[in-house]
Amino acid sequence: MMDSSTHTPPQTAPARGRTRNTAVIAMIMLLFLALSAFSTLSILHQDRKNQSEQMLTTSQVLERVLARYATPPAQAFRLQAELDNIASRDQRIVRLTLFLSDAHDSFTAVASTWPSQLGQPANHRLLRVLSVETPLLDEETVAGHSAVRLSFPIHADSGEVLGILDMLMIAEQPATLAAGIYAAAASIFMALLIAYFTRQQGQLNQELTRRLKAEGELTRHRDRLEDSVHERTSELIKANRLLEHEINERELMADRIKASLAEKELLLQEIHHRVKNNLQIVASLLDMAGRRAANKEVLDICTELSCKVHGISLVHTQLYQNEAIDHIDMAKYIRELNAYLVRVFNTSQIEAQIEAEHIHLPIAAATPLGMVLNELLTNSYKHAFKGRNKGSIHIAMVQNGPSITIDMGDDGPGIPEDLNPQETNSMGLKLINNIVTYQLMGSIEYPKGPGARVRIQFDRDHFPSRTAGS
Repeated sequence: MMDSSTHTPPQTAPARGRTRNTAVIAMIMLLFLALSAFSTLSILHQDRKNQSEQMLTTSQVLERVLARYATPPAQAFRLQAELDNIASRDQRIVRLTLFLSDAHDSFTAVASTWPSQLGQPANHRLLRVLSVETPLLDEETVAGHSAVRLSFPIHADSGEVLGILDMLMIAEQPATLAAGIYAAAASIFMALLIAYFTRQQGQLNQELTRRLKAEGELTRHRDRLEDSVHERTSELIKANRLLEHEINERELMADRIKASLAEKELLLQEIHHRVKNNLQIVASLLDMAGRRAANKEVLDICTELSCKVHGISLVHTQLYQNEAIDHIDMAKYIRELNAYLVRVFNTSQIEAQIEAEHIHLPIAAATPLGMVLNELLTNSYKHAFKGRNKGSIHIAMVQNGPSITIDMGDDGPGIPEDLNPQETNSMGLKLINNIVTYQLMGSIEYPKGPGARVRIQFDRDHFPSRTAGS
């Protein structure tokens, strides 16, 4: 697995170009500095050589001059004067000292530009000049300045050694030339730096120009985008206004529809109210006709017809009284119908057990079912309790999913065994069977047992309504 710390990302072409330019400039700088140093050393060496030759020439001149005066000590003042004269003519001379031999062949300073040197014996260095008989040239430092010390023997014309001259001279400094060279090198160095930074500045200017151009492009794109956004916003505002106008129109239309619907519901309630009133009028007329009937058969017919009409009117009564005008609460309907029949047949002593769920049916199902329940209850109250004052009627109505089941029975003698309810010619049973089969699209059974038993089943989905029932 490769160590991530040693991995270096590849350089781009501009980065490699800048690295190569920097290396070239550094090599040029080093080359110029090396040439400057070499030139300075060469000049110093040549200057030292020139100074040595000049001092040797000066020593030869001094040797000829002093040889004329190197006589017995009586001439020492003249030697001193000549040394002073020589030193005054050349500002580079720091010290001149002349050593002459005495009767004991020892060399003593007899003349010097430095009075402290007078009478001093020659040291071993000076005496070594006599043994080698060649000038000695040494470098010294005087008051922080570079100096040259030259010691050489003084010979007479005959070649005899008369004495030793010790000369200390300030060396000519090639500082001006070296400084010039270094200044030139520094100028070149600065020029190269300026060129380098100028090049960098040019690259920076190019980069700045490129970025300014890119920024200009971005600004133009932003302006175009803002224009597009502004245009799109304007379109959206326009579309929003159109949508608001359409919403307002639809709300206005919805209000109109609601008002129209409320008006129609009011009209329907009024219609149900009038139908109910008309049916009650019909029922009242039948009651009046029954009371005027001469025989009991006519009275029974009028009573049954009046009950049927009243059963239908109960449907319209509930539709008129309820807020919802499209369905009937069958539990409430059964209780109201039973209470009315109890009053008609005067059977308050008969106990009615009603176990009905609050099942809501539309008028298309409630009206035929009400007629069936009215017929069944009428039959029970007329035939089940003859000859007795007490009895009971049981009515149950439940819903299981879409299926509705009604179980009804009494504790009377029941249906005669020789009577088939499904095939009888009785108008009441025929009416019940036809309504259940063809209008409710259900089934009817007459189970055997104590008393009369009836079971009716039908599917509520056959009668869709605007409001869910149950």
